[in-house]
Amino acid sequence: AAYFQERLRTVQDHRIVGGVRGVGMLGAVELVRDKHSRERLAPDAFGAVYCRNQANSGGLMVRQTGDAMITAPPLICTRKEIDTLVEMLAIALDETAAHFGVH
Repeated sequence: AAYFQERLRTVQDHRIVGGVRGVGMLGAVELVRDKHSRERLAPDAFGAVYCRNQANSGGLMVRQTGDAMITAPPLICTRKEIDTLVEMLAIALDETAAHFGVH
């Protein structure tokens, strides 16, 4: 769980991530258009819906709630699997930022 939280926090610096929080094997990544103003990425949480769909299409099962992406890997997984999860999430974040024109 500590390794999962450590690795998940590496997406904190992504241009559309406003915050990362979690406990144990549960994590949430909040999406924003602007980190300083905390402006929503898109109305009606569509930014997180889009990101969820990109992640799911890439093989990563996450869910969306509000403007956040929720991830909960299996309780029994390897460090390599956690690394892969975070890499897949970063790809979905990149695709989402490009779609919404955030540079």
